[in-house]
This record gives sequence, C-alpha cells and structure tokens, in this order.
Amino acid sequence: MSDCDSIRESVSTTMDVRGMVCSKPIIKARIQMKKIKAGQTIEILTNDKTIGDILRVFRMKSGFTFLECPGSDHKILYITKIET
Repeated sequence: MSDCDSIRESVSTTMDVRGMVCSKPIIKARIQMKKIKAGQTIEILTNDKTIGDILRVFRMKSGFTFLECPGSDHKILYITKIET
C-alpha cells in the first residue's frame, strides 16, 4: 500500500477546489488548516499548479505534514496536523 493509499483512511475533511485560481484555494486551505485538530487530515482536490508549492511552505512553518498524490485529471494534496 502506498503512502497515498494509506493516508486516505485518516481524512477528516475533503475540499474540492478544482477550477479555482490562486489565491482562493490557498485561503480556503488555510482556513481549514486552522480548524483541524492534531492527527486530522485535509484532502484537497485541485488542478491549480501552484497551490502545492505554497502549502509546502506553510507546512514547514506551521506544524503540518504534506503529501502530494496524482489524480486522474488533478492533484490530491493531503495536509495532516502534527501532534504538538
């Protein structure tokens, strides 16, 4: 089982931001990141090419892990809040 398959089991919130352009998906993701508890995961479905790079920076500064997985016509991003 890949990391992308195993993390799907811990998803607490799914956001479909396909079709939205930067910076709206990032703002929506940051709002959800503030709401989740340690150990919870947000799944983000996106076709925005820049959101993954930007969210990686937030992850490094904010206590989250980040995993990017391919979808059929989009990317799937997983952001998990780290236990503090």
